[in-house]
Formats: sequence, C-alpha cells, structure tokens
Amino acid sequence: MRAGPRVPPEWLGTKVSFDLTPAASGGVDLRFAHANWREADQNYAQCNTVWGDLMHRLRDAAEGHGRGPYFERLDQR
Repeated sequence: MRAGPRVPPEWLGTKVSFDLTPAASGGVDLRFAHANWREADQNYAQCNTVWGDLMHRLRDAAEGHGRGPYFERLDQR
C-alpha cells in the first residue's frame, strides 16, 4: 500500500487481500486479510476502526449506495 491522504503510515508495506467464494446459502462469502505488519502496536489495533468503515462502504456499494472511496488515489490529485 502506498502513502496518501488518510492512509496511516503504519499501513505502508502491508498487503490487503480479499477472497470471494460462493456461499452455501447462494450468496457470497468475503474473507479479507491485512498482512505484513511490522509490529502489533497501538496502530495495529486502531486499524480495526478503519476496516469497520471500509466494510460498511463495501456493503453500501454492493447494495447500490456507494459513499465513495475512503482513501484518495495518488494519481488523481
């Protein structure tokens, strides 16, 4: 992950991954990981708040009510 507005510096060098698989109910299961943390400090715990917001944004977008990106792209400034 690259630095940009609202991107915590501790996230630099980490890897975010998503895995979508069909669910037995007919829906889709989403599993995600946020790996390659340098250390588990207070910033590691703080990212739960950011991930909570990101998951709500993902749900809203899937339901057709997108709120836009949480992070700004560096190439669109």
